[in-house]
Amino acid sequence: MASINITAVIKAKEGLGNQLKEELKKVQVLSQQEEGNIKYDLFQSNENTFIFQEEWATKEALKNHAQAPHFLEYRDRSADLVLDRDVYMLRKVE
Repeated sequence: MASINITAVIKAKEGLGNQLKEELKKVQVLSQQEEGNIKYDLFQSNENTFIFQEEWATKEALKNHAQAPHFLEYRDRSADLVLDRDVYMLRKVE
């Protein structure tokens, strides 16, 4: 079974990029420790745009991540910081 690849593009509200970045770094560290996580890399495009490149071993691991307490807490803490969020589940083209 192929791994699950996710790209998440998260845009902060104007002037809140640094606050959002701190929240993203917190969730990154804990997510990297989750069972089934292969990769959870954080990138920054500009002051207010962040990109997660994730790879999960299974759909079950991804589902568990989305329900993990630290992820749900991050979503609550960042709700007022985020302007827009686009999440893409990707499959490799061969």
